[in-house]
Amino acid sequence: MRSLTLIVGNRLRRELAGRGNSDRVVPPPHNLLTNPDHWRKRAEECRTIADTIRYDDVSKQRLLRIAAEYDRMAEHAERQLAEKKQSGS
Repeated sequence: MRSLTLIVGNRLRRELAGRGNSDRVVPPPHNLLTNPDHWRKRAEECRTIADTIRYDDVSKQRLLRIAAEYDRMAEHAERQLAEKKQSGS
């Protein structure tokens, strides 16, 4: 668990530092929530990190579950886009 916390925490700090918001988390814009590519990339990032974990099976499994949830979110985003196209919006 500790290694997962460090990996995710360090990544988040780097992302926020790049935006100049080192002490607060800004929610993603709405278009990211409905962008399946965004969620698929996040899933792949989790799997890539999980592949590097050798001695912490709990953290590795958690990352793989997170990746599966990101895949589920991508599928949801795809359905939303399809519905939006059908309705003509």
